[in-house]
Amino acid sequence: MLTDSHAHVDGAEFDADRDAVLARARAAGVQRIVVIGAVADPASAERAVALAERDPDIWATVATHPHDVARMTPAWWEVHERLARHPRVVAVGETGLDYYYDHSPREAQRAAFARFIELARAVGKPVVCHIRDAHDDARAILAAGAVTDCVIHCFTGTPDDARAYAARGYYVSFSGIGS
Repeated sequence: MLTDSHAHVDGAEFDADRDAVLARARAAGVQRIVVIGAVADPASAERAVALAERDPDIWATVATHPHDVARMTPAWWEVHERLARHPRVVAVGETGLDYYYDHSPREAQRAAFARFIELARAVGKPVVCHIRDAHDDARAILAAGAVTDCVIHCFTGTPDDARAYAARGYYVSFSGIGS
């Protein structure tokens, strides 16, 4: 059985053919899909959870991507805190740090990352992390948050970085992008 642990099929670009895309995934042997509800604003999280509610083979995550955390409002946090408790939500994420693009100020990224880790601990769920060119800071924040259940998605680090994550028991995802 295959599981796609990081799919972004909640967006409007899939509205016309989402069911066909999901059918092709199933035909290819993908039996479970985790939809990452963390694109732009909390509407992505809402859409991911809605997909998970209507399809027993789909699960969701909720957060705000590090690119967008500078725009977060208290209302965004309220949505994430509510949805993180949903039974179809299996993790908090995609959260983390992206120092490659720096679309949000680094301090805002670090603060949001720490707060999403607190949320994950509060609801007893793993963390899905987008870490790009920020591995030292990410490891420090993860350690401070006592994170034990984690996927490092979008890994662009060194072999030493991968070993450091593995030593903490984290999963590391090799996405195919370079640093």
